[in-house]
Amino acid sequence: MVFRKAAKYVRLSNESDMNRVVELMTKHWDLVKPEIKPGVILSVVGGGGHFRLSDSRKKAIFDEGLIKVIEMTNGWILSQGMNSGVSKAVGDAVREGQSFQLDPSGEITRTIHCVGITPWNIIKGRDDLIVSDPEKTKTTEVRYRVDQLPSLYTLNPDHSHFLFIDDGYAYEEENTEKLQTALEANSIVEFQAKLEKQLRII
Repeated sequence: MVFRKAAKYVRLSNESDMNRVVELMTKHWDLVKPEIKPGVILSVVGGGGHFRLSDSRKKAIFDEGLIKVIEMTNGWILSQGMNSGVSKAVGDAVREGQSFQLDPSGEITRTIHCVGITPWNIIKGRDDLIVSDPEKTKTTEVRYRVDQLPSLYTLNPDHSHFLFIDDGYAYEEENTEKLQTALEANSIVEFQAKLEKQLRII
């Protein structure tokens, strides 16, 4: 049986202030301890639907290599967070190397931080992720169903956190080409690049 801790998430504008985003991640999500800062920010972009690791030997090398780098450097991973392509491959590797620890406050925390930066308007079942009354509570538990088969539209369950980026556009679920365009949209890539740059100076 695989233990999974629920991922934390927030919905943002693609024009959000990066200082505020980093503050959310470091102070409210408590991803950075004063004495333990990320040595590497590994940013994975592209390969939304076409990346495959069907060869078991290559997959093992990829998994072991990725986790070794992250563990040696206390690194973070940024990806598109979808349950397909390279994001799924990254999630699979994280699942194999992930472990959990009890922090001083008694909360169970992950040792590997894998953050999905995902276009809000392409997520299947996104309405289930909306908090109806955010004024009453700061955190709300939401159950989100992940398809058993890899899907361009569902979130990968092995990412620890998600930043859902709302650029105001709507995409049809049946149109794979438009979905791929959304994943590779300049607004999403630029957001990820800006966040990576800002995280390097914390």
